[in-house]
Amino acid sequence: MTAWLYCGYYRVDAIEGESHNVYFIKKIPTFRIAFKNTAKMEVWQRKTYSNDGADELLEYCKYRYGLVGDKSKVWQQCNAIEDITLRDD
Repeated sequence: MTAWLYCGYYRVDAIEGESHNVYFIKKIPTFRIAFKNTAKMEVWQRKTYSNDGADELLEYCKYRYGLVGDKSKVWQQCNAIEDITLRDD
């Protein structure tokens, strides 16, 4: 039962109309399992943190990567990780 506290996913919508889920292991346990597809969110285009729409991404970074602390620093760290991940895909 506790295993699902460490499992999360987000949905990826393909161009052809097919979609699939991307599963990941959370670094911090939570009852929340569904997250937004961070790669599709325009808010990532900003290199600095601002409060409009970014808090959900910070939640994702907290649970996916275990990043907590100052919002600006977490934003920069998570942005760098996601940028590397997106280039690898």
